[in-house]
Amino acid sequence: MQVWGYVPDSDREAAWATVREHRPLLTGVSLFQFHLEERGAIAHYQGLDGEPAWARAVGLPVVPMVTNLIDGNWDRELVARVLASPDDRARHIRNLVGLTVEGDYPGLELDYEELAAEDREQLTDFIAELAAVLHEQDKVLSLALHAKLSEPGEAAGARAQDWAQLGQAADRLVIMTYDHDPSRRGPIAPIAWTESVLRLALSEIQSSRVLQGIPFYGYDWGSTGDREYRTHSEVLALARAHGSPVERDPIDKHLTLRYSEQAVAHEVWIPDGITVEQLAEVGRRVGVGGYAIWRLGGEDPGVWDVIARLQG
Repeated sequence: MQVWGYVPDSDREAAWATVREHRPLLTGVSLFQFHLEERGAIAHYQGLDGEPAWARAVGLPVVPMVTNLIDGNWDRELVARVLASPDDRARHIRNLVGLTVEGDYPGLELDYEELAAEDREQLTDFIAELAAVLHEQDKVLSLALHAKLSEPGEAAGARAQDWAQLGQAADRLVIMTYDHDPSRRGPIAPIAWTESVLRLALSEIQSSRVLQGIPFYGYDWGSTGDREYRTHSEVLALARAHGSPVERDPIDKHLTLRYSEQAVAHEVWIPDGITVEQLAEVGRRVGVGGYAIWRLGGEDPGVWDVIARLQG
């Protein structure tokens, strides 16, 4: 059973500490590190280091992740311009393959989000071309895909991704079964929704290539409409600081916390080990090929007991 973890753009020290402690339970790590630029170029996110020396010393597979997240926004227009130009698309493929080969990585992951429905055909062709060249170099391609309940999909980003075609080209398809609806308070990954998304994925893609996205994070919604990203350790600290009880949602098994700060009411939803066990059981039951954890660092220690049982 594959278990991949993500080292995010923040809390790198905590994330790598988690990787080091639980190395035997991880198949590999996807490292948030690069982004697309104009004309198919690839740039390193400023201030984000690569993997530590010990990672390669212990034989940990690390793949760089390339995204279209620019200045905090998913840049659909940038991707569309590159894919629409034969020269830029070919240059981008050369750059991606060069990054992988020259860095001596086993592969790479692309996370191009919030595209448009009209990008679907060009994205499919681009991924097929990229995968073919990577395979010639004995490298693998992983894709992060929006969750959806039907084809072509409910939202624009999902409609841009042809699961059946992408599933034939890429080696790992990470279905992002989290961030269900961050615009409103509630579970990050509802159990019934997760199962429906995964059943669709498995009807379109070879099961061994499908990785279920597992969330280790949560959100803190304020009554003013603000939303803040939270780790499990942060939520427990908030509960202690405010003397508020941490409860469990009976349906989707997420932990919940309600507290007030400076006259603003807050509501937090976050997974813990019990939540992860329920979600992972969905994947096991429907037959996914593995799991992909967003994100490492600050998680409930109990999640690793669950991962150990999955690997056992």
